[in-house]
Amino acid sequence: MANAIVNTVPDDNAFKLLRKTWTVPILALTGTPHRFSTIKSELAPITDRALSSSLQQLESRDWIQRDIETTARLPFPTYKAVRTGLTIHQAVGLTV
Repeated sequence: MANAIVNTVPDDNAFKLLRKTWTVPILALTGTPHRFSTIKSELAPITDRALSSSLQQLESRDWIQRDIETTARLPFPTYKAVRTGLTIHQAVGLTV
């Protein structure tokens, strides 16, 4: 599995992001859209700051897509793995 994950990243900068503590666990959970609070509860020891920072880094690399869900009374963001992030999610093979 580790080899399949490592082979998804095209360059050294992407590999540096892949090696960060929360990158793979976040991508493993976000094969479908998830709210910030759901991701945080699934990754129990993660702090708000660490999760927010990780999501921003993943979004800047276009591995996570942030959408605003407007069907509820109060709009809220959801996060979903896309492109390389989705490939990593599939390599992990976690079904939630």
